[in-house]
Amino acid sequence: MSWGVVATVDEPATLIAAFAGWHIAQGAAEVHLFFDRPNPEAEALVAPLPGVRVTLCDDAYWAARGEDDRRARQTGRQMVNARFAAEKAGVDWLLHCDADEFVADGAALARALATAKTDVVRLRVLERVDRVGVDSQGIFDGLFRHRDLSFEWRGEANYGRWAKFLIYGMAGHYVGKIAIRTGSGLRHAVHTVAGKGRGEAPEIKLNGALLHFDGLTRRHYVAKMLRRAQMDHFMKGAGPDGKPRQKQIKYLRNHADGRAQIQAFYDGVKSVNGAQVLALTEQEQFFDLGFDPSAALRDVGLDLDLSRAGFDAALPDHLPEVFETYPILLET
Repeated sequence: MSWGVVATVDEPATLIAAFAGWHIAQGAAEVHLFFDRPNPEAEALVAPLPGVRVTLCDDAYWAARGEDDRRARQTGRQMVNARFAAEKAGVDWLLHCDADEFVADGAALARALATAKTDVVRLRVLERVDRVGVDSQGIFDGLFRHRDLSFEWRGEANYGRWAKFLIYGMAGHYVGKIAIRTGSGLRHAVHTVAGKGRGEAPEIKLNGALLHFDGLTRRHYVAKMLRRAQMDHFMKGAGPDGKPRQKQIKYLRNHADGRAQIQAFYDGVKSVNGAQVLALTEQEQFFDLGFDPSAALRDVGLDLDLSRAGFDAALPDHLPEVFETYPILLET
């Protein structure tokens, strides 16, 4: 039994390389990276890794996929790329996720896939959060929370005024991502499956199998949200990510000139204080996994700067249009 990962990537080179290297170290036979725009530094870092397949999504690529033009929505591009990867993959199972999502335990995933009696396995997500007042140095430092099915009645008690920006107690998505058995006739959607027989395809659900680093640093998260504020489809209706996410985007856009407001927002939505740690741990909503991929990355030949300072320093060059519009990001 073999498995692989496919992702559409548009992140700083360090994160893309860490994503690819981690999954190779965890046992992925193939890692398909679809570069949403050129990133020569990232391509050079992943080039020596066995099993990594790089595709540049330029005009020629989209034309070859039968697309008149590059789809405006990232989710649309992700689905095209995931389905193309599945067609050419040489693995038994293919997981679709993002470059800020890491399989928690490749060996455990391999065992689950090897014994699966279905064609669909859902990796439920844990979301990384920071600690208020803790000066975390690494981009993967922090604690993890999972969805709270009782959030409707206890969310405000746990998060106060910031609860309205969360969905089931999470700032990002709460449903996880899907691995599909290749050749099954099913196709990846963003968080689910498509294709003939999708309604009859039962899922195996693996709790806490995927770690989501929704913003590797405060600056990264805020820049991502402000970048989305510049995209029309994120600002129409509830947007593709739902109302709580759109509320995050609008709040940061409306307070983009206030460093104190941004700090307070991040502390409330993306971080937890000591009292929250105690309460959420008692409610079994919290985990301290101590995730550190650096040793595994060195084992596959990657010696990366995983510091927050180094990552933040690369962001202005990666997102120049956002930093030009919102110079306060340099102070965030």
